[in-house]
Amino acid sequence: MMKRRTSFLLISVIALALVGCGVTSADSVSAAATTSATEVVADKAEAMNATKATTVNENSSDEIPVKPEKITNSEDASFEYNGNTVSILDDTKTVLAALGTPTSSEPSAYNNSETYLFGADPDIIEYSAFKLSNGTEAPDYILVHDKNIKTSKGIGLGNTEKEIISAYGKPSEIADFPEVNIYDLDYDMGSFSITFSLDNDKKLTSFSYLNNDNGNKYSCALN
Repeated sequence: MMKRRTSFLLISVIALALVGCGVTSADSVSAAATTSATEVVADKAEAMNATKATTVNENSSDEIPVKPEKITNSEDASFEYNGNTVSILDDTKTVLAALGTPTSSEPSAYNNSETYLFGADPDIIEYSAFKLSNGTEAPDYILVHDKNIKTSKGIGLGNTEKEIISAYGKPSEIADFPEVNIYDLDYDMGSFSITFSLDNDKKLTSFSYLNNDNGNKYSCALN
């Protein structure tokens, strides 16, 4: 779970950075992602997993206990976008209909999936779906980097670590890896997860929804 989530976050950060720099071709994104993310993950993923991502930043002034606290409300798997409800638990056809016309789509650099981008820099939504042998697609993740979008509990970009924990409770995991600029609060809710990515000031820069059921079935990243 951690290896898959960490690798997808690194790939997504690289893809968003390339969009911000005006690079939109599939070849450019794939080449940069493969070179950068694969090397980083290959060198560091095992060390990261050894910690189980359950430590708190030693420089944090507030010690946050890390205990799994699952939330089963399916509303937490969704958010509102342009008047539509988008849920990671829906099928790909429904998700794409809710998100509208993508600005681009291209094969993923790290597994057999398709990645769709919506919006314009810096307000980007990234949706990834596994390509199945029967020609359909199964949702993998939705990454939100749009300041106008809130979660079902009212959390959006710029909210603090304390505000997120106040809304969602104790995280299932805290991933604190300063060597790759990762500080995430991860909430495992059973069939899906929400990950909140924070900057050095502990303010939210993006959040993502992962379909755990599909990930367990179809993910082949770094296996």
